[in-house]
Amino acid sequence: MANIQNQPVLCRWGENPCGITLDDISSAGINRHLTDTHFPAGAWHDRTREACQWQVNKPDNSVQPCNTEMYMRNFGKHIATVHLRIMQKICSECGAKLSRGDALRRHRAGYCPGPNAMPGANVSSGF
Repeated sequence: MANIQNQPVLCRWGENPCGITLDDISSAGINRHLTDTHFPAGAWHDRTREACQWQVNKPDNSVQPCNTEMYMRNFGKHIATVHLRIMQKICSECGAKLSRGDALRRHRAGYCPGPNAMPGANVSSGF
């Protein structure tokens, strides 16, 4: 995985990822790559729910699709924020790493264990 440090980001979509270096890792850029490369003409429908097929490394060293279900139009935002962590925020109270500012606000409002938590813990953001 790559992200904020301007390292190349390779596509990991599908059972056999294309491995193309993504030149635009914004949500719109990722959606554009997915529609241009991974979906046949007419197969992409913004309001159709599908499972994310971004390949992720599991704790047992296997690689499996994310499988989080969402509207297709949200794939780009999901990949950019969850898998590439381009908008990651860190809680100043407990050190939890959260995907976006809105997740950080929810975390602080109801889930933050405070400054005694283990630094860098991935504490639940409530969803």
